[in-house]
Amino acid sequence: MSGGESRLVLSRRGLFACACCLVPAAPAFARAAIPRFFCATPDVDESAATPQRRGAGRGRFPTVKATLDRSKLWTHADGATPNTGLITLNISFLNGTRADHDKVRRIAPQWTQGRLGRRIAFRFGSSAGSSHVRISFRGKGGSVSEVGRDGLAKPKHHPTMNLSVVDQRDILHEFGHVLGLKHEHQHPASGIRWNKAAVRAALMPPPTSWSEAKIEQNIFDHFSKDCTCKGDPTADPLSIMLYPIDPSWTLDGKGTGRNTKISARDRRCLVREYGA
Repeated sequence: MSGGESRLVLSRRGLFACACCLVPAAPAFARAAIPRFFCATPDVDESAATPQRRGAGRGRFPTVKATLDRSKLWTHADGATPNTGLITLNISFLNGTRADHDKVRRIAPQWTQGRLGRRIAFRFGSSAGSSHVRISFRGKGGSVSEVGRDGLAKPKHHPTMNLSVVDQRDILHEFGHVLGLKHEHQHPASGIRWNKAAVRAALMPPPTSWSEAKIEQNIFDHFSKDCTCKGDPTADPLSIMLYPIDPSWTLDGKGTGRNTKISARDRRCLVREYGA
């Protein structure tokens, strides 16, 4: 492969062991311009960013790390109800408006509908000190979340998630990270042929201002072959964990759409991984 080309294969839910914003694979890529959405690892401390929303919390933004293994999955011992069959995750809001909070309360539990609800529950409105997930609402810094149990290592006054846009797409995507999912476009079995020059030209100048290293880490880098969901090694083009990719960013002019719903395979993967 040469300079502008990268061999990523949109492989199905290169999830849990290593799949954070996973993307569904297959049906062909869309050929229309789509809104940009990036949930990325910051390469600088964003804690000094000027808050854009009322009552901003303190502490640096969470990061989305480049790898994930099954040790990131929540256990019964982690949750707030260890003597039951549920892993109850306490959710705290560090700032934001009542409307912000209500929207998260309404949308995030879509993940726990059906069989996964036998294993995972979200409890909103807890204190920061007793929380597993701490959400800030800042206009700067992007929407981003720690992956699974990584949030346990963060100080209780720091957010483990930031929502710069409070809509269904961002909320479901970031809560996918909370449950252990990573980005499918970085799975080793994906098939994206990147036009690297076009990606750099789009992301390095303001307002994105990404460094070349950040682009490599969040766009071009691959996960290991361990990043596959049990019983489902192929890519899912409908996954909520997929980046929308502009057709101009690929050598063959194939892009991906902006998924706004949890796919059936997203659910199936988490049900299998959590034994629901």
